[in-house]
Amino acid sequence: RAMRRRFESVQAIGDAKQVLDRLRAYRAVGITKFIAIPLARSAEEMHEQTRLLDAEVLPHANEA
Repeated sequence: RAMRRRFESVQAIGDAKQVLDRLRAYRAVGITKFIAIPLARSAEEMHEQTRLLDAEVLPHANEA
């Protein structure tokens, strides 16, 4: 249970707004380096998650 909470505290999971909100929270405490690894069960899901990250998150990441 503690391990799960720890993982959840360092992940930015959700729609673009949720991910950008989490990035803002990290940046507010001085964290500026991020690794983006889409979560997917298949190659198709990986492609779609990567597309969404590229289209909806990355263009706004420096605004976060």
